[in-house]
Amino acid sequence: GREAKGEAVRAPMRLLVVGEVGDGKSTLINALRDEERSSCAEAGKAARGVTKQVREYVGTPVGGREVLYLDTPGIGDVDVPLQKLFALFEQRLAGAEVDGVLVTTPVSDARVKLGAQVVKFLVENGFVGGAEKWASIVLVGTKNDKADEEDRHCFRSQVVPELFSAAQGATGSYALVGRDDYSQLIDRIARLPSGTLSYRRPSSRAIQAELLPLVGGDDFIIEELPPPTTRQPSVPAGQDPRRWGFLPPPQWPTWAAPRQPAWLPTPLASVTPEERRTARAERSASHRAAVRRESVSPSSSSAAASSSLPSSATSAWSGRVVPTNKQE
Repeated sequence: GREAKGEAVRAPMRLLVVGEVGDGKSTLINALRDEERSSCAEAGKAARGVTKQVREYVGTPVGGREVLYLDTPGIGDVDVPLQKLFALFEQRLAGAEVDGVLVTTPVSDARVKLGAQVVKFLVENGFVGGAEKWASIVLVGTKNDKADEEDRHCFRSQVVPELFSAAQGATGSYALVGRDDYSQLIDRIARLPSGTLSYRRPSSRAIQAELLPLVGGDDFIIEELPPPTTRQPSVPAGQDPRRWGFLPPPQWPTWAAPRQPAWLPTPLASVTPEERRTARAERSASHRAAVRRESVSPSSSSAAASSSLPSSATSAWSGRVVPTNKQE
């Protein structure tokens, strides 16, 4: 195999999929996922949207490289406002780079929708890098089977230049996909540059000046979410997620599960750091007191020792044996 020949095994390609509710993100992922190694993404029509969290799916290899797709809640989801969506991006992408971003928009809409405009804002203000970072963005025209030639012409001549207006030459990579044809997208994924994108929170000034006019409102507060405890891809039982760069939570055998020692009156998990510091301080004070007691003068030590002897014992403190009970 490749590992036996000493060849380096490339890490899986991580692609973020972003778009509006109903743009076909989950349908696209179901078409590209590996059915043997990844479960089915929820898709279909729903008034409140389908995807509510950022979920990962193992895709079929592209160009000999494994692919992980990060499905995101749709922009405009009633249950996932834009502020929370930004927080989910931060939570999942903090300290983890992506190799590309797939922006979905239906070809038949023939316009730059809010989802594409938000992604444009994120690329310009959230993803780190210069103008070359646009090379890692792919505009995916979904539902091409429902569009006519006029829609496709408008998509190529107006929608693509509008999204990539900040890129070099005001143009970028795009692909048209339909129900049974994803060949253009697979080709664009294979041609993505080797560099990765890292994400940071957009500045408050950029949010106020560029994002608020798009979404409306007077304020835009991004909530703080805790980092995810585990990043386990959506793979069926029996598969090893470590192959895709993720570690599942440890599963302890019954005989090796950590147990609370019987001699500890209080469970370790319930002892706070402050209680531990207090206990250490008390032990240190007790030890110092014992040292002071042992460092008293020899005479007082001798007297204390003599007083503790029984009446029939003898004393040798002066170098001679002296009876303790003299008879008059």
